[in-house]
Amino acid sequence: MGNITAGTGDEAAPGISTDDVEPTRSAIDETNSHGELVRRVIVFQAKLFLDGLRDLLLSPLSIIAAVLGLLSQRSDPHFYFERLLMFGRGSERWINLFERYDADRMRRPGSTVDDWVDAAEDVVRRERRERRTRSPRDFK
Repeated sequence: MGNITAGTGDEAAPGISTDDVEPTRSAIDETNSHGELVRRVIVFQAKLFLDGLRDLLLSPLSIIAAVLGLLSQRSDPHFYFERLLMFGRGSERWINLFERYDADRMRRPGSTVDDWVDAAEDVVRRERRERRTRSPRDFK
């Protein structure tokens, strides 16, 4: 779509394309309800927590990876650090904080936190449905 230019009223930071500021597919496809907004905010907060936890873990691990690379006899001193970056990229896709990897979800179910949340919601909905269909005698 291109970069947003100054003066349009919809400016983004330099270098950020309109693809980065437009609503995501999931935001457009979801029902337009207050409950859905609350759900999305709760999921976003959980993802922020996971993202922060990952950052807390990666910070000291990056230093350890660099020290290992400097001290090891490997021909590639970047080996451990590159492995850490690969893990970081994979966890970024899994957390899917800004819903950028929804296409991955379609190709590979279970590939993001969103899939886990959806599965948990399905279990809760199924239990609620089953509870409603049981007669009061079933609870004795």
